[in-house]
Amino acid sequence: LARKGYKVTIFERYPVPGGVMWVGVPEWRLPRDVIMEEVELILDLGIDLRLNTKVGVDVMMEDLVNDYDAVIIAAGNQNPSKLNVPGEDLPGVVPGLTFLEEVNLNLKDDVFVGKQVVTVGGGFTSIDCMRTVIRMGAERSVMTYRRSHNEIPVEEREIEESELEGCEVEYMVAPTRCIAGPDGHVAGIEFVRNELGPPDASGRRRPIPIEG
Repeated sequence: LARKGYKVTIFERYPVPGGVMWVGVPEWRLPRDVIMEEVELILDLGIDLRLNTKVGVDVMMEDLVNDYDAVIIAAGNQNPSKLNVPGEDLPGVVPGLTFLEEVNLNLKDDVFVGKQVVTVGGGFTSIDCMRTVIRMGAERSVMTYRRSHNEIPVEEREIEESELEGCEVEYMVAPTRCIAGPDGHVAGIEFVRNELGPPDASGRRRPIPIEG
């Protein structure tokens, strides 16, 4: 739009540009100077970037509609997935996107990482969390995935690099509950072993809990 002569303003709720590229991807995977180089190329077109501006709080949608000729909403879908198991609201159980955001933005002086960390899921966010906690001092980092190695959506290289760093991957398991310790903090997580059934809508074989 800027190249076509329009005056463009971007409203960004984070204190940094780039959205999920910055807050949802670790720096060791995507260096911040690379993001900033790309951002500068965009801003050099004459675009006005307003950081720390949350629509609905700092600026109202009706004002944007009234003040601009057109409004494009490109906020993505950053709602963390829930486990839907008992105990997932315990202290110490943190959604992956929330954890990465806290680390990448330094939102807390001391982001808690336990000695033993379990990451649930087999996607890129899970991989990033599993490798980040090792870098932050965890003694053991285990990623769990409900299907087999053949169905995991990340690349083989990602798994190999993770294992070289000391991470572990447990396949064919699904969480059933998070367990609290005496202090009310999460102290464990219980899984059920799976087997693969017929393919589901994604074309991958559906994980089915093994009885007993």
